[in-house]
Amino acid sequence: MIIPLTKWSARVEKSEGDFRYKHVTIRDHAESSILYNAENFENDECNRIFSVLLKKQFQNVTWTLPADFWKQFFDYFGGILSYVIQYLPIIILGTYDSQSPADLAQTISNNAFVYIYLINSFTTVTDMAINVGQMAGIFQRVADFIRFTEEVESGTNNGIPNESFDDSSYPESKPPVVVERQPGALAPDVIFELKQVSYSLPTDKNYLLMNNLNLKILRGQSLLISGPSGSGKSSLLRVLMRIWNINSGTISFGITKEHILHLPQKPYFPTGKLSLHQQIAFPVRLPETEQTFRDIGIIEEALVKLKISYLIERCGGLDTPVDFEWHEVLSPGELQRLSFIRVLYHRPMLAILDESTNAVSTDAERVMYQMLIDSGISFITAGHRSSLENYHSYELKLDGKTGYQLKALHPIDSSGTDVTEF
Repeated sequence: MIIPLTKWSARVEKSEGDFRYKHVTIRDHAESSILYNAENFENDECNRIFSVLLKKQFQNVTWTLPADFWKQFFDYFGGILSYVIQYLPIIILGTYDSQSPADLAQTISNNAFVYIYLINSFTTVTDMAINVGQMAGIFQRVADFIRFTEEVESGTNNGIPNESFDDSSYPESKPPVVVERQPGALAPDVIFELKQVSYSLPTDKNYLLMNNLNLKILRGQSLLISGPSGSGKSSLLRVLMRIWNINSGTISFGITKEHILHLPQKPYFPTGKLSLHQQIAFPVRLPETEQTFRDIGIIEEALVKLKISYLIERCGGLDTPVDFEWHEVLSPGELQRLSFIRVLYHRPMLAILDESTNAVSTDAERVMYQMLIDSGISFITAGHRSSLENYHSYELKLDGKTGYQLKALHPIDSSGTDVTEF
């Protein structure tokens, strides 16, 4: 009984820790989740992890119920049992009929003391069994820690599997989910248009960040937002993603929010030991229905071009749940390259990149933007690197004093059409 008790208790503790950790990461990455439109995904993940925790709790209670029952039985019924045992010799057999009432009371008291002592000793044994089980769990954790440190020192560590997640909840095959395009409310070639737009900090309306911004982006165009740190580049992206309101002016969108994919400044990879395919498909949850993949070739080709194809072997396959959290084991450059593949996977009408290549080399950056241009996706980038000018049609330079300057960089789009006119 000791080993199963220890096993299920450890699994419950791990599942509870994962459940709490999931909520902590959602709180810490609230803005990234909003920018990804990942509310439904995070809600489903929390429910899935909670279901695993509930299942482990039920299994743990089932295993511990017999031991807990007998422990409580002897603790609370031992006193009554000591007097029930004396019922037979005193009432039925009449063994003590010759004694006076005072002597009989003394005898009953003495016998009760002996019986209670014996029952208490037996209860101590049952309590010790549970304590030994808890001690075995502690020893097991210490042994795991020692084994882990030895593997790290020898360089053979590949991570300790976490048993708190039920692998059976993952289907063996998952179809791709692609964002479908719909005609916008404006002219077919207009993505969005800003007229006399002014906005400020949400917490301080008097702190003006931009005054009378006029801007229009067409399909096939790309925009670089530059400027010194603190000039409001990320603030403008928040306005375009509709999580910040404007003070005045009008913003007209030719596409819906679902057709925009935002890559935050710090790559966000949700927790939950998700597979490589699911991380790329984020914020869309891969359905469990059987379909033929259309995008496996796209994913594998992108991984090869960005020189991270080794992740497939490391994960044991695209759809194999991993035993680690992605943001804990991958470098910032690897995370940025992997999150970039999300854009190629979903193929949105517009990709918004907030310092999404600052952790990779200029060579890798060139490959990433060339892949984006070849896919025909319009994109907006906020960044500092001068090399970014090579991949954009226009540059919006913010001065940090509510002003801006718009200039053409490469006014010919991928189709060869002149797009210098706004």
